[in-house]
Amino acid sequence: MKNLISFSLLLFVFQISAQNSAPYTNTSLVHLKSISPALEASLHNLDATFLSCREHQSSSDIIVSATALNWLNTNNVVFETIVTDLKQKIDHDNAAMELLRSEKDGEEWYNIYRTYSEVQDKLVEIANSSSIATLIDLGDSYENRAIKGLKFSTGGSNKPAVFFNGCQHAREWVTVMATTYFADQLAQEYTSDNFTATLLDLVDVYIVPIVNPDGYVYTHTTDRYWRKNRQVNANSSCVGTDLNRNWDADWNGGESTSTSECSDVYVGTSPFSATEANVLKNYMESVPNLVGHLDIHSYSALVLGPWGYTNTESPDHDEIVSLGNAMNDAITNTNNYPFIFGVGDANGALYLASGTMPDWSYDELGALGYTFELRPNSSSGGGFELPESQILDACAENYNGAMEMIIWAADVQSGCMDATACNYDANATVDDGTCAELDECGDCGGNGPNPGYDCDGNCVTGEMLTIQLEDSYGDGWNGNTLNINGSSLTIASGSSSTEVLCYDSNLCVSVVCDGGTWPEEVSWTIINSDGVELLSGGAPFSGEFGNCSSEILGCTDPLAINYNELATTDDGSCEYSSALDVQIINLPIGWYIFSTFISPQFPAIDDLVSSINSATIIVKDAEGLAYLPDWDFNGIGDAIDGEAYLIKLSENQNLSTSGTKIIPEDFVINLNEGWSLLAYLRDSPANLVNMLATINQQIVIVKTFDGTAYLPDWDYNGIGDMTPGQGYQIKLNSNVSFSYPQN
Repeated sequence: MKNLISFSLLLFVFQISAQNSAPYTNTSLVHLKSISPALEASLHNLDATFLSCREHQSSSDIIVSATALNWLNTNNVVFETIVTDLKQKIDHDNAAMELLRSEKDGEEWYNIYRTYSEVQDKLVEIANSSSIATLIDLGDSYENRAIKGLKFSTGGSNKPAVFFNGCQHAREWVTVMATTYFADQLAQEYTSDNFTATLLDLVDVYIVPIVNPDGYVYTHTTDRYWRKNRQVNANSSCVGTDLNRNWDADWNGGESTSTSECSDVYVGTSPFSATEANVLKNYMESVPNLVGHLDIHSYSALVLGPWGYTNTESPDHDEIVSLGNAMNDAITNTNNYPFIFGVGDANGALYLASGTMPDWSYDELGALGYTFELRPNSSSGGGFELPESQILDACAENYNGAMEMIIWAADVQSGCMDATACNYDANATVDDGTCAELDECGDCGGNGPNPGYDCDGNCVTGEMLTIQLEDSYGDGWNGNTLNINGSSLTIASGSSSTEVLCYDSNLCVSVVCDGGTWPEEVSWTIINSDGVELLSGGAPFSGEFGNCSSEILGCTDPLAINYNELATTDDGSCEYSSALDVQIINLPIGWYIFSTFISPQFPAIDDLVSSINSATIIVKDAEGLAYLPDWDFNGIGDAIDGEAYLIKLSENQNLSTSGTKIIPEDFVINLNEGWSLLAYLRDSPANLVNMLATINQQIVIVKTFDGTAYLPDWDYNGIGDMTPGQGYQIKLNSNVSFSYPQN
């Protein structure tokens, strides 16, 4: 039975791993801080794939084969390995997403990256649920997939309009989620938020999440890092045009472009030669009074205004900078994730680019056209594969930034209109819900003094520490942070920084330094008020200083009423409420089927096995839904009384379950035809045949985890007694309901 279950799990993982990882077999993702023309040429000869749109003498993220990786090492090229096995990473991401794919309620829909068909269904759902949202069909892609979106309008004429789109570049999956979330939130907040309702009464909003559907589907099925559309190029085996180089704004102007059909920045044969660009052009030209356009991309954490093909200032430069800064601030302030605004080459943060969509919407339609490059700010933060745990953060940031464009288009002065509030704005014409009060330190909208400090910034819990941060290269810590008991310190740019923190010498202070690239450049020193060095190190680092003991005695069982989360060693002092019943289940290493006669006080499956979490590899229910501790993923939800569960452990464990003891004769178990996992609900062993006598005619077979069986048609009971703590596989020829005899 153990081999059968292992094979089933392997088959399950194989089925959900898409083939979009196949092109990246035996490849790695590396980051180079600088690249010369000679190095660039050598890497091209080794078939390396540059993920930036333009290879130049600045940092580059590059996919390399094992041969290219060996060449870099042999030639002493300094690089940072971001992903060692790129195919394995893509496969793991696919598997994790597949486990969550059925969860679609509310914000759960945004916990993974959704497919083209799922997004189309979501757009229909939003349109059906909103009185002001209408499904729009712009036209079809090269491979005849519909390019659809939503129009939000309360009617009327001569209203300003704004247009938002995602996924010109197929591999930029988070843009699809961010634009769909934007539409979803607009629909909801029109009915729940007066400020949003006022804006949508004044402005028509168009949102198209996937403007490159063929490429997007291709990244899900065939090649995760595909960028272009899927249009065939005459007289070439290379497929696709870069949609965001195919617009008639300095088309083929030479800035981050190529006339090679094999290039990721291929410009096409002429402006709008790409089917999708032409469809978008025709639709946008039909939108009345279009005043603003936002083209959403990833990644780099940037807000870019027109023009993108030259550093020459546009005629509307002042207004472009004003709105750009407002959007940039709104994004940055959402989660304190810093974005950079710029025009042209964005103050050196990106590069010039010819033939882009926002420049065309500005030059040809007169709309202020911008680009968002969503998080992360680097490949080390996930690159084009932003971790699923950050999708909602990126969506919220995009939402707040995009709302600034709607506010601008509505031409309203938003602010606090409550005259009693500390941030009252006498010029505001629309209340934006930001009214605030003074905190105890006299700051408007503040949260009072930081823990350990008074309102003047004086340390009230001990002494002040001085923390000296250094970067040997002089370009900041590249995402690394020094975390001292929850306070995060870093060098954003430059070679050094000095910080001070409040320190209580009675505490044990934890210190962790990691999280970014180029850790060998990082160093730091912690000095007390007497000038004595308490701790120093680099990255990665994990340690502590202060009043620290190597062993903390206490109760380590989370189910006990005196559970001590700081305890490292159990001292046998665990106490359990007299109102709770407890069952201890002995679980062996490897696979096992377990059950409990306790209705758990905390039924979530991750809570149920929390005391043995370190040894738990996987828990599965009868439907194949799983709890994966290493992924912090609970696809099962709550444990259900009367059901058993498969568990795989790395070592023997005693599982403690507390709650209310089930009265077996009063509890009805409902089983469907076919296979199920059955719990044993009595507190003492008893003969299996007697326990299941009422449903004996419907039983085909009962099995234990090791394959021992009861076969009623053969009058064979190899199992003997049913045992508390053990679960059973049972196959029935029809649906049944039954109860166990009393204890």
